[in-house]
Amino acid sequence: MKRPADQAKLLFLYLLRSSAEALATQNPATGSSKVASSAAAAAAASRSAPSLDGHINLRLARRADVPSIQRCNLATLPENYNANFYANHMKLFPELALVAEHIPSGCDTSSGGGGGKLFGKYDPSPTTRTPEIIGYVLGKVDEKPVQYPPREFLYPPSTVPGLDDDEEESLLAHMIESQRIPRTETLGHVTSLAVLSDYRRRGLAATLMNQLHQHMRECYGADAVGL
Repeated sequence: MKRPADQAKLLFLYLLRSSAEALATQNPATGSSKVASSAAAAAAASRSAPSLDGHINLRLARRADVPSIQRCNLATLPENYNANFYANHMKLFPELALVAEHIPSGCDTSSGGGGGKLFGKYDPSPTTRTPEIIGYVLGKVDEKPVQYPPREFLYPPSTVPGLDDDEEESLLAHMIESQRIPRTETLGHVTSLAVLSDYRRRGLAATLMNQLHQHMRECYGADAVGL
């Protein structure tokens, strides 16, 4: 049977060894453990965008892009639409349907969208890479009549001396009607915006929105844009 002194000595040696192992796993520069540093590096890598092979092209959407746009919508958004919705949208507002297309390195885009010639050589190789729709934005514009404020907000009560109530009422009515020129304002509306998860954190959504706003202003004269 060990004596109390021997037990205390063994306990002291165990604590000393545990402390030495803990110090060995620390970074001498910052004092943070290697485990914490590895976890932070992994978290930062997961937040950064993956490397991209090739480049991303922004262009107007085409009728042939509808299936790819629909797949992108189904993969990212809870609000989904059928194929006819996208086709009708492109027909009504062709300048307000934009897509972001990933063009892999070495991909032939001379035929437009990666499609080959009508009677070209067939290549059954599964390694053939084609452009992919990775994001899109749809917009539309509406014209609404301008709502004029009530008369009391247009003109305060007259302070011209010598006018009775009937004359003042007639003068105000003439002034108001002369400025009530019927006009409308064009308001832009963002119908849908989506980017595939593997291509996020690259500023694609902001670029698509900025391009859409520019098309609304230049092609339709939009005064404002809303969601």
